[in-house]
Amino acid sequence: MFPQLNQMMGGNFNAQARVPCLDLGNEDTSSIHADERKPRKRGRKPANGREEPLNHVEAERQRREKLNQRFYALRAVVPNISKMDKASLLGDAITFITDLQMKIKVLEAEKNMINNKDQKLSLPDMDFQEREDDTVVTVRCPLDTHPVSDVVKTFREHQIVAQDTNVSTTDDKIIHTFSIRTEGGEAAAIQLKEKLEAALSKN
Repeated sequence: MFPQLNQMMGGNFNAQARVPCLDLGNEDTSSIHADERKPRKRGRKPANGREEPLNHVEAERQRREKLNQRFYALRAVVPNISKMDKASLLGDAITFITDLQMKIKVLEAEKNMINNKDQKLSLPDMDFQEREDDTVVTVRCPLDTHPVSDVVKTFREHQIVAQDTNVSTTDDKIIHTFSIRTEGGEAAAIQLKEKLEAALSKN
């Protein structure tokens, strides 16, 4: 009954049976193997052993991080910060450094004033003594501030005692004369002369 209908339906069923099945599992497996075969991108390793950034974006990111860390360090040492932006921070840092330089100059000036006061405190001490026929004037001053202190120190280093000293003046000079006794002959005298000249040349 209805042979044509059965024939048509049977033909459709056979056509459906001949449709190939898709193997999804094999396709997924092949794609995974293909991904594994692809070479992985890696950064080059320089001599120091650290990997270089893969691209310029990564390098720029690292540069900004370092710059931000330095700004954080600068912000930690600047006491007075007007605003939190970087331009204001740099301006505040410049102002702070300028103030420090001014304070250093003031401290150096105060130090020089103190040194000058110390020198004034060590002024020579004068003794004035009248006698029947004349007057004796004696001037005393610290050895370090005396003009011939280096000469006297050189004498002491060589254990030389001045037997006689004399001070005379000319129109524009003061002359100090020392009478000493040297041991060792001419060679020792020449050596002492060289050391005295070296001591006086320091000034």
